[in-house]
Amino acid sequence: MSTFILIDADALSFLVCTLFVAASLFAMHTLHKDTPYYTWWSAGFAISGLRYFVTYLVTVLGVPITVFILDLLFIAQALLMLQGALIMQNRPQPIWLILLVGLVLVVWGFIASNLSLNWMLHDIPVLGFYAIVFLISGLSCIKNTSRSEIPTPIRMGSNFLITALGIFYLVILFLKPENNLRWIFIAEQGLLVTLGILLVLAILNKLQSEIHKATDVDVASGAYTRNYFFKRIDEELKRAQRYHRPFSMVLLRIDQFNDITLSLDKKVTDSILRLFYDNIYNALRDVDFTGLTSDGEFAIALPETDVEEARHVAERQLYRSKKLTIPALDESGGPSVYITVIKSEASDNAESIYLRAKNIIDGKIDDGIHPLFY
Repeated sequence: MSTFILIDADALSFLVCTLFVAASLFAMHTLHKDTPYYTWWSAGFAISGLRYFVTYLVTVLGVPITVFILDLLFIAQALLMLQGALIMQNRPQPIWLILLVGLVLVVWGFIASNLSLNWMLHDIPVLGFYAIVFLISGLSCIKNTSRSEIPTPIRMGSNFLITALGIFYLVILFLKPENNLRWIFIAEQGLLVTLGILLVLAILNKLQSEIHKATDVDVASGAYTRNYFFKRIDEELKRAQRYHRPFSMVLLRIDQFNDITLSLDKKVTDSILRLFYDNIYNALRDVDFTGLTSDGEFAIALPETDVEEARHVAERQLYRSKKLTIPALDESGGPSVYITVIKSEASDNAESIYLRAKNIIDGKIDDGIHPLFY
């Protein structure tokens, strides 16, 4: 019989692990879009809580259970952890291979538990695989620090904890400490609870980011709001002025957009804004960003870009806008689009560079330096 299922569980342990399962499931729900590897890990650790629940039923309620059921939980958790580690490394996920390994372990665990095979033939294949997956997952993810969706302390802390769990399981597997089960239980629970706290912190960080995003992003278009866009522009201008780097801005206006909004339903006009924003966004670099500065008016920030390069960006945006198909305006041929380019000056701030671009478009002026396209 496996050492791990002989550990006593009390009501407090049951409560702690129930909360741990809740944190893991909530992490799966809140982190699945931006941090998919955390989703797989959270699913794996939800199984950890389930394992404690099963242990509680065995030790407190006297519910009969076979070693094979615990083997299934260990194998399932290991496979989930392995999948999360592969995603973290941006490697192809060979699902069929992972499932095949899992199937082999399940079959062997069934045979070993039914034949009551000794420690070496039962625990080492099943629980050894479990421990090694934890160890490899933690170590490989410590090396990969390119993921920025979760703050570095939380991400690195969870990776180190998972590595520690792998080492912990290997140590107790090979020492076979049947007479020290209580300290094993306390140590494992301590590591899991610490990891649960980190999962909660990751959830709170994600929720905080969502709250900030809700105030920084225009719901209709998907572009940054004017206030947040100007804040970002000020940051970029200070950086450009400090290091003497170029900075340009492109201003794109949908002509007579207010008249369009009067003749169409709000949902339709919102969809037009989203269409234009997506069209703009898909032609920009990762460092560029876009804000909705007025009704039907988008400003595009171009860090590290001189006015000639910005002109090419403006020409490309104008061409893409003219090719844009807008179902609600097909009969009228779509609105005219005006676009201009502004380069930053030494005394510029977000307001001043925007107003210069706005004045050019308002007056339909082409001064030869900051050309107006339409």
